Order: sequence, then C-alpha cells, then structure tokens
Amino acid sequence: MSNSESASDDEPAGADVRWSALTLDQLVEEYWETVAPVMRADDMDPESEHPPHRWVQSDFSGLIYTLREHHDRTVAEFLRDDVGITPHDGYEWDLDDDAVATALDRHVDALRERGLADSTVEGTRSRLAAYARRFERRGDVSLIESHDREMAVETLRRVVGYVSRDAKRHLVKDVRTLYAWLAEEGYHDEHVLAGVGLDDVVDE
Repeated sequence: MSNSESASDDEPAGADVRWSALTLDQLVEEYWETVAPVMRADDMDPESEHPPHRWVQSDFSGLIYTLREHHDRTVAEFLRDDVGITPHDGYEWDLDDDAVATALDRHVDALRERGLADSTVEGTRSRLAAYARRFERRGDVSLIESHDREMAVETLRRVVGYVSRDAKRHLVKDVRTLYAWLAEEGYHDEHVLAGVGLDDVVDE
C-alpha cells in the first residue's frame, strides 16, 4: 500500500499504486489511504462525497480501469456499495448514478447562493431532474462526463416535447446554465450548449 505523499509533483497521486493487483477489500483500504487524503487536500470530504469523475480520472485512472475491467463496477458503485458512501440526501433525483445526483445538488446549492427565490430554485430543480433522468436513459455516457453538443441537444429536444409551452424556454435556459456550471467546475472540457436557444430544440 502507498499514500499520496509518495508520488512526485509531476505524476498523478495514484501512479505508484498497483491497482489491478488489489482485491476489492484492498481497494477499499487504498481508498482511505491514498484517495481520501488527496480529496481532503482538494476541499472534499471523503466520508460523505463522491469526487467528480474527471478528478478521479486525473489522478486515479488505474482505479477506474481496475474497477471496470476486474470487478465490473463504476467508481460510483464502488464508493456506494463497497466503501459505503452515499453522498447526497434531501431531494430525490431518481437517478442511478449518485455522482450525478451529487453534482446536481451542488449546482442547485450554487443557484441558492446567488440569491434566487426558493420557488425559482424548486422549479429549476424539477426541470433539471427531468433532463437528467432522460439523459441517464441513454446509458452510454454519464451527464457529468464530457459529451458532444449533438447528444445534449437531442436529449433536451426529447424533454422539451413533454413540458408545457411556457416551461420550454425555462427548461432550455436551466439546462444551458447547468452545462455552463459543469464546464466551470471541470466536469466537462467545454460548455457544449453555449449559444443554444429554444429555436434550436423546438420544431415550430
């Protein structure tokens, strides 16, 4: 076993760990020994949060590979089912991916910190939940993993078809704001919905 202090400044924190040689129980131990200290250094709580996928990929890609190829698990499943961390509570997003739910909770908290009225936040959260659930049904990529504009627009177009006319514009704005936040927070490489408006997703 090793800890993050053994890694040089020029290599990922988990580079010297032989992840693929570890059993699930050993991976749990390594989480607390290696991953948790790096999370704390980045102002995350390893006992209650799931780190963003992009963050894990940066320093602990070997963990992602090992979980996927040797244990048939995603990082979110490992953290939830093996380490025992259920990161979010309160609003029920009705999603299978806890990491996405946690990111959405963080985004909603950021909206509240901007001083938006509770009624506005509640409406926004409901519309984002509809989008996130539809996106998750695709099953090929997580909402908080980088994906192209076509995928986002097509998902948005499908959701828009199920809401009232008055809600369509709000939905597009809310989802566009979410994508801007995902890019700012480092989940995505870019804001893929920048410039996308209602006319781009609604066939008049």
